[in-house]
Amino acid sequence: MRYAMLGLLCVVGCGGRPPDDGGKLDVWGLPAAKPAGPVADKEGAEWTHRELLAHLRARGLEFIDHGPPPVPISGVEPIVTLFAKKGETVLVILKATPKAAREAAGGGNASSHYWGRFVFFAVSRDGPPCRLLEEIRKAME
Repeated sequence: MRYAMLGLLCVVGCGGRPPDDGGKLDVWGLPAAKPAGPVADKEGAEWTHRELLAHLRARGLEFIDHGPPPVPISGVEPIVTLFAKKGETVLVILKATPKAAREAAGGGNASSHYWGRFVFFAVSRDGPPCRLLEEIRKAME
């Protein structure tokens, strides 16, 4: 009988379910773990443009894939993809190594970002910061 009461206390006394906190706490009342995203050293070194696009779309980003530019750009790897959203364009280049991507992005700044072997460049004409590039940064965290 004592064990039945203890079991009943655990189920009823604890509410029988975790508190409704909007997903901020786990069952034990500890901060919920953030879902793991792709890792730049692993997926960033292995992914192709197709896998990158699938990940960005799965994270809810809206963009148009224009594919490679119609005319090859001299001195740039042939694997180049353009994204556009409400007049914003981001050029995505797949480099040979993560180090080459970091160097090409200049370490990352307001108009560039690197992740794994990918380099992202915002293409704009003195406009406001590129929201699409910011969304890409957040999606790759």
